[in-house]
Amino acid sequence: MGRRRAEVISRHPGARIVKVADMDFARAASLGQDIPCPATGDPEECLQDPGVDVVFVCTPNDSHAALASEALRHGKHVFCEKPLARNPEEAQQVLEATRRSRAFLKVGSPLRFFPNVLKAKELVNKGVIGEPLYGRGWIGVPGTHLASTWFSDCEVSGGGVFLDMGVHLLDLARWFLGEVIAATGYVGTLHWPVEPSEDTGAGVFRFEGGRLAMIQVSWMEWPGAGYAYFELIGSKGFVRVDSRGEACTCILGFRDGSRQAFDFSDRPPHSYDDELAHFITSLTEGRQPMATAYDGLRAVQMAHAVYRASRTGVTVVL
Repeated sequence: MGRRRAEVISRHPGARIVKVADMDFARAASLGQDIPCPATGDPEECLQDPGVDVVFVCTPNDSHAALASEALRHGKHVFCEKPLARNPEEAQQVLEATRRSRAFLKVGSPLRFFPNVLKAKELVNKGVIGEPLYGRGWIGVPGTHLASTWFSDCEVSGGGVFLDMGVHLLDLARWFLGEVIAATGYVGTLHWPVEPSEDTGAGVFRFEGGRLAMIQVSWMEWPGAGYAYFELIGSKGFVRVDSRGEACTCILGFRDGSRQAFDFSDRPPHSYDDELAHFITSLTEGRQPMATAYDGLRAVQMAHAVYRASRTGVTVVL
């Protein structure tokens, strides 16, 4: 993700990469040579460098909270990859750091910048489907990356697929339905050897006003099954966001059976560039970009609520 974000930053005319850091200096040096820019094996150099305005935290989950909080303490704006932290306690620490800092923090949320998701949000905000009542969706990838990466180490990751992939849809659910108040659900390790983390799970969430959402996540969405799907049912109709396979569509439907399709499937993927553009524009205008540290905290809390519910069989109040 660090390399991917660096490529996106390099394409933006209003940004310049000053320095790259990695505890594995060879990795930092390789990226620094490609950009090109100086490289270091000590992240603290970037945090203390007066020439750095923004820090992108693209590291394993176990260092998100410490690096983001320290960067904020030094007055740097922060872009932190999802999840914001391994657990709610660490995420709360980051939120407190943002409150003590004059700098802004944004959590990586590329799904908010998918064109079909943006169209759905536009329609919902205009009241086209009436009052949003219920959401459901799923997200996943094949999980073939697990054997050779830190994702299978719970001490580093903080959790399994719900914390890795699920936070995307958990964030969207709050974005569309408002504040979450309770959760229940189950997780399981059904195929990949990632215990005590999970490779699949499902959660049911209650929001203010009694609204509901059901989210399913899996590291067993085999090639061809797709990536993500989300639909929101309202009092007058519905929107369906389909990002399965090569699809990138938003379907608007009404109670009389009529429908309208918005198809963005022929557009090349551009969400990372659009997300960066939003981030930089927000910073230059002195306003908080989305998603916020609080959004990141709530997504982590929602994932861990499902973990707790699965262990105890109780509904968890959020």
